[in-house]
Amino acid sequence: MYTQEQIIEAIENCLDAKEQQVIVERFGLEDGITRSLSEIELRFGLPREQVRKIEKKVLDYVRSHS
Repeated sequence: MYTQEQIIEAIENCLDAKEQQVIVERFGLEDGITRSLSEIELRFGLPREQVRKIEKKVLDYVRSHS
């Protein structure tokens, strides 16, 4: 499992502002409340597959820098 610090570093280094907010809300990094794909989809108007791609982008970055 990755630390919150590793994920935050990845977010800051590989995502644009909207993608950052998607990940922050998806994993509850600001308030501790994780959101479902459905909630993210409705909030940001993104299809689930796009949210998954953003998640993968962050995880790939973390894996390659750990």
